[in-house]
Amino acid sequence: MRSLLFALVLVALPGCYAVQSSADYYGLDTTLPGEGVVFVVDVSGSMEGKQEGTLEDQARGVAARQAGSAVQRTVGGRVGRLLGGQVRGEATKLGGAKRELIPVLRGLDPTTRFTILTFGDHVDFWRSDLVEATGATKNLGAVHVNGLDANGGTPIQEALERALAVPGATTVFLMTDGQPTDASTAEILATAQARNGGRIRLHTVGLGPDHDGDFLAELAASNGGQYIDRR
Repeated sequence: MRSLLFALVLVALPGCYAVQSSADYYGLDTTLPGEGVVFVVDVSGSMEGKQEGTLEDQARGVAARQAGSAVQRTVGGRVGRLLGGQVRGEATKLGGAKRELIPVLRGLDPTTRFTILTFGDHVDFWRSDLVEATGATKNLGAVHVNGLDANGGTPIQEALERALAVPGATTVFLMTDGQPTDASTAEILATAQARNGGRIRLHTVGLGPDHDGDFLAELAASNGGQYIDRR
């Protein structure tokens, strides 16, 4: 029983990513001193196997919830509830996205300014303006990311329009696991060209098998960025 509990704790606490720092976001360099950075994060239902997710997404969500419940029952009490919740979150694509982004926030250069924009049910900023990457703001950003939940569609058009309108932004990282639900890919490419015109470097990251790699690759290439395929 003791070895089982130890294994469950290792699953629930993978690498203590919440206190690590990194300059690598899905293979993209985030060493950007003096720049203004907007992280655009997909929190649609498919990121946790909810609502619009495919059967694979939904199965992943069910498996995560079952694993978390098993941990909670085995450990028991307050600690069991804590670890069970951690396991439920870690096993989804959103859990993986948190593990990727939080160390990057902690590793930002102090001269970098940043904010976080999420899109799902709603398109929401963590901060509407860029903030300096101080110890306090990086901690607050990490707490915000850790608390994200997933629901709704994939309004990439609205999210991109708002990200490109942030005063002082020079680099945008757009991460998604699905296809846009608020506009066609052609419309989004045209919007990015009209609103950006090469002003802001736009990197794209596609998670899972259901994202449109051709669209994300073209979106990045036409805006001076790179596309990362994480199928």
